[in-house]
Amino acid sequence: MLHIRPMLGFLLLALLAVPLDARAQATTGTISGTVTDESKAVLPGVTVVVRNTETGATRPLVTDERGGFRALNLPPGIYAVTAELQGFTQAKRDNLTLEIGRDVNADLALKIGAVSEQVTVQGAATNVELSSAVAGGVVSTTQIAELPLNGRNFMQLATLQPGVTVSRATSRDFTGGFGSTQVSIGGARPEMTGYLLEGTNIADVSDKAPSSMAGVLLGVDAVKEFSVQTHDYAAEYGRAAGGVISAVTKSGTNALHGTVFEFLRDSKLDEPNYFDPIDAATGTQVNPPFTRNQFGGTAGGPIVSNRLFYFGSYEGLRQNLSL
Repeated sequence: MLHIRPMLGFLLLALLAVPLDARAQATTGTISGTVTDESKAVLPGVTVVVRNTETGATRPLVTDERGGFRALNLPPGIYAVTAELQGFTQAKRDNLTLEIGRDVNADLALKIGAVSEQVTVQGAATNVELSSAVAGGVVSTTQIAELPLNGRNFMQLATLQPGVTVSRATSRDFTGGFGSTQVSIGGARPEMTGYLLEGTNIADVSDKAPSSMAGVLLGVDAVKEFSVQTHDYAAEYGRAAGGVISAVTKSGTNALHGTVFEFLRDSKLDEPNYFDPIDAATGTQVNPPFTRNQFGGTAGGPIVSNRLFYFGSYEGLRQNLSL
């Protein structure tokens, strides 16, 4: 018995570690580049630091013999990259936006001078994906926050990508019924679409759709961004012949932040229309009773600055329908 307990503990740790690698592949991105001098000659041995400007997390690297560096498995966010070498001025790239599943290029050029001097490139041009042939796109934090969503189901925004349509093979819709709407990608059957949240498969076993009692997968304010891959995606997304939708949630940062919201729809605020029933007592049209109230909020911030953070989200739904 004394030998069994340590073995069970080891097996439990092994099982918990297995999904972590899958999550890193499915929900992160990469920042890579080449460091050169003013004559375009590559510089090996340069110290490169990749820093997340929201959380303060850093990734130190050293360029190889070809002057290249590559920071893997970085969570989506805003990054700054600096490069230093004795006898050269420090070079820096600011405001690099890293999206889920993307590879951002951050080439740096060092000039001869004192290390105390710094050359900073502010902003970055729109990143063109050159390292992957995957077809699809990313729905950003800004799009999720600013585009209208009837019923607050962020899955509606998947249709912003070409070839993505609402499934017509299901009776479910965006705003009603139990469970979330299925989507069809590239003309494939809706059941062939894969749904991932933080790298974990969230498709219901019965109809292969992401489901919940509220009719939405996750509160809109809790989603940071999500990618829609339509063709030529990697083998890591197995069991999804039609396409893959992969979402990541928000996290805490060094700044205390939060949101509060409420959306109310009530039949008392609607004007009766031609198809509404007629009240037998008054002979006038009346609106069928209907009330839908969605409310909630988020909160996030630091526990230990640059190291440990918290983030929480709550969304409630109260809906009354006429029989």
